Amino acid sequence: ALERTVENTGCAVIFKDMGGNYLKVTDWTGVECSEDGNVHTIQWNGLLHAHADGEVCLDWLPPTLWAFDASKNGLKGTLATETLPRRLWRLNLSYNALNGGLTLNQLPRQLAFLHLENNHFEGSLDLTQLPRTLEKIALGHNAHTGSIDMTLLPKKMGWVYLEHKTLSGNIHFYMLPDCLRVLMLNNNFFSGLLMIPSLPPFTEYISVAHNKFESSIVLLGHLGSYDFLEGIDLRGNSVKGVISKNGCEIRSDKVWF
Repeated sequence: ALERTVENTGCAVIFKDMGGNYLKVTDWTGVECSEDGNVHTIQWNGLLHAHADGEVCLDWLPPTLWAFDASKNGLKGTLATETLPRRLWRLNLSYNALNGGLTLNQLPRQLAFLHLENNHFEGSLDLTQLPRTLEKIALGHNAHTGSIDMTLLPKKMGWVYLEHKTLSGNIHFYMLPDCLRVLMLNNNFFSGLLMIPSLPPFTEYISVAHNKFESSIVLLGHLGSYDFLEGIDLRGNSVKGVISKNGCEIRSDKVWF
């Protein structure tokens, strides 16, 4: 079945012998198998880039697969999340030319790391039914539109990258997961009054730069209590100031506006 994945990529020859026949999958470049011959890891980062006009078929990945990286190949195609291997733990398809919509509620329920940035995906994003195991989601530099709901992110979520899109509407920060470290929402069309009632304890960096926010930013809590905080980027908005819950102006070299 893996042969169908690569047959239209323009690089199937990489996986064939001198006679033009496919090698045994256990001998394929970038493919790792268990002792019984089941494929568990595929590492094709940049391997197919010389044939960037090719199309990949992701419906035929081995059911035993738990890590797949075909990033930086310029590959075309779509991603039907319901057909992905159910054991998949890490998926990296960033820096390709994949298009179509993303049905995030059909992702494998054991998935922990999802990298789909720098593609041509479009449509709306439903972040309310992600796998509970998901720790990182990177969807930046795609063409998604509409509003998003971040109140039901998985408890293990640590990194969220949704930058450089055309997402809009208001943002509600009052139920961010405690494990969150990085939140990138910059270069979108979010608007309204930005309320950040508190930050998860391990927060390192938040960017809402270059959106349509206006008026004052309300931050609750003392910034000095966040030991890992490197910065909150509010630049590129019509922000007049940053105030605390008591109405006091906040001045910090970690808050940029």
